[in-house]
Amino acid sequence: MRLDHTAPETVSYKTIEDVIICGVPIKKNNLISIGLFGMHYDEKHWIKPLEFIPERFDPESKYFKSPTTGKARDHLSFIPFSVGMRSCPGQTLARLVQKIALPYYLANLEYEIEEDVLKNDKILFNTTSQFNLDITVT
Repeated sequence: MRLDHTAPETVSYKTIEDVIICGVPIKKNNLISIGLFGMHYDEKHWIKPLEFIPERFDPESKYFKSPTTGKARDHLSFIPFSVGMRSCPGQTLARLVQKIALPYYLANLEYEIEEDVLKNDKILFNTTSQFNLDITVT
């Protein structure tokens, strides 16, 4: 979900007045959104951000810490469902599916993915990918 999630940015917000965010002036009635890809690949928060390292979510792992501070990452450095009032309404269901359905299917289905597909670092699997994954389920 960090490397290849289905929503590359949040729902757009419309400014109701002229504002300045992080020193950037934004005019009234402009649409702004938060780029989740940028947050999830930010080298200030992630050690080796382009690599798949599941240990980065283990508090005991060296990858759990921010490379700039040496402390635990900011909790907002990973927000695959966004936050606040406009967070994903399907978040609860998605988390349940992750914990229950996905392990069930992986344990009970026999499947094959071609070896060259698994070794290709340029292939990402999500709904916005240009790549079609062919999985043989038997």
